[in-house]
Amino acid sequence: MRRVIDKYPANETVVETPPAVAQYSVDLGEVLDDKYPDSHDQVYEHARHTHEEMFHILDRGVGPIRPSKHPAGSQGTLVEDERDVLDVLHSREQDRLLRIVGDVGVGKSTFLMHLRSSHFSTELFGKPIVFFMDWIDFTASTKDPIPEVHNRFSQCIFGEFEKHFGPDALKELDLNVFAEDRIFAVERGIANTVPADEMAETRTRLISKSMELQPKDFALARLRTLGMENRNAAVLIFDNVDHLPSSVFDSLIAFLIEVQKSTPFLVVVAVRDHSDKRFSTYDSSKIVPGWHMRLRAPNMQL
Repeated sequence: MRRVIDKYPANETVVETPPAVAQYSVDLGEVLDDKYPDSHDQVYEHARHTHEEMFHILDRGVGPIRPSKHPAGSQGTLVEDERDVLDVLHSREQDRLLRIVGDVGVGKSTFLMHLRSSHFSTELFGKPIVFFMDWIDFTASTKDPIPEVHNRFSQCIFGEFEKHFGPDALKELDLNVFAEDRIFAVERGIANTVPADEMAETRTRLISKSMELQPKDFALARLRTLGMENRNAAVLIFDNVDHLPSSVFDSLIAFLIEVQKSTPFLVVVAVRDHSDKRFSTYDSSKIVPGWHMRLRAPNMQL
């Protein structure tokens, strides 16, 4: 089941929401809970439509919607697509996923690189570390692509951390991972049983072992630890995924959703329409709340 609503919440409309529009504010979480035993968060798919496009068949008298929830003038000369990304970045929702959808050649990759070089490096966007994962040259076994997917992801995450952190800072981060993250719950118990003078060596050995034996889990743990105090300390971008064979694509998307729900950061993925449809299937074991933003033509400030 899907709920498609206007991209601005009802409380941001200037006039009272008429009954014809109120139906779009139904909390589907309650409906879904009647069918599935587990509780669910609300399921969102924020469609990038104008107010008139969304509600013209119901009522044209709804009233204007504010262009952004950010203070007037704070966005400078941002165009609409850039403002959309900024709004998602500063949303309070958890498990943020932004799907940028568009036809071949419309400029999805160009737009993502533009965001990376011209906006994510600014104070307005919070200067997050951008983990940009390009899958254009990715190949994997169609029988079991998961190991290769995990390996590519881990290589990218470890590589970006090395670029942005010096050896001492990275060592301190990893010690915080050991002290705080759930993947080291058992190892912390082991470390507490050794003599005090052996504690540091034991921690170092257990951290190194985790990196070697479970690099994907350790990469996710690093991301969680990085985001403990700032949920916008990083942005994860997945680009050029449409060309992958069906089984590889499905494995990558399943893993992408794992990343979405395992880290505090915004996950951005660029896809074509036929790939985007594969995100929208709802079942009892998968929830993909997020934003759906359509690029119709190149639209950016260069």
